[in-house]
Amino acid sequence: MGGTLIEQLLAGTLEAPTEAPAPAPEEFFHTRPPELRLATEGVQPPTPLYIAPGDRLLLQAVNAAPNGSITVALRLLLPDGTVQRWMQHYSLPSDRSLSNWFIPLAEGFLLSFLVLGEWPVRSGACLVRAQIISGFGGDAYVIPQLLVNGYAGTLSSLAWPSPRYVVPGEGPGWLRIINGTNPAPGNTILETVPTCARWKFHSICCSLTTDATAGNRYVYLYCQDAGGWWIILPSVVSQPPSNTYSYTWTIGVQTYNPAILGLYVLPLPQDLWLTAGQQFGIVALGQAAGDDFNAPRYQVEEWVEL
Repeated sequence: MGGTLIEQLLAGTLEAPTEAPAPAPEEFFHTRPPELRLATEGVQPPTPLYIAPGDRLLLQAVNAAPNGSITVALRLLLPDGTVQRWMQHYSLPSDRSLSNWFIPLAEGFLLSFLVLGEWPVRSGACLVRAQIISGFGGDAYVIPQLLVNGYAGTLSSLAWPSPRYVVPGEGPGWLRIINGTNPAPGNTILETVPTCARWKFHSICCSLTTDATAGNRYVYLYCQDAGGWWIILPSVVSQPPSNTYSYTWTIGVQTYNPAILGLYVLPLPQDLWLTAGQQFGIVALGQAAGDDFNAPRYQVEEWVEL
């Protein structure tokens, strides 16, 4: 089924994904009878967002944190003056896959809406978007009222009204240290940014053990996408046969440091960003069949994105 989410809504072909987590038993509705007698005609509504019969809440989430979950709560003012409260807890997959939930709403005025990330969800690891869907099938459309769009964390909730909309890469991300793949001898390092992820690199480390084959090796770091390489960061020092050297590219280094016991510290651009599908690699010019890179270890700041 092709097309964007909005195109599928307009075509009436969107179906709720089967992989979305089933509603947890924590869901509940709480209705409190009004304590005041309210006028029902000729009065200004308390909020500008009217929920018509049949309107639904579209809740979307992308998460990378293990065991991540969010709690969603809202309040509705019903036509008879009753305030209806709703709360739901959602467990989220950690593979950055998109989860969609369609939540039926009663007619009334939306008073408040809240999304709170639960531990261990960190800033940048869980992106949540909420909108109102009106109509069904070919008549369905998204009301141009975005409730929330941003990162839910244990210390950063998302709320409506007066929301602050956040785009990927804005604010602090999830600071991660990742152990990469260990290539076989004679091969090079190649790491790919996963789907729905955006990485800002802080440091990249690896080591190379050379065999006895004659000739010096020159190690360099590069980044690439489908169009080819777009940055190359060489070590500018040579590594002789039968030696093990460690290389660290990191931000904040202005010049190449002298080698100490085979340890090299090299500069990394202050703003090196890679998005989903882009790659970084480490190779050695003059590499022999027995030369062996170890698994890279790198620190990134991650934001998930839709």
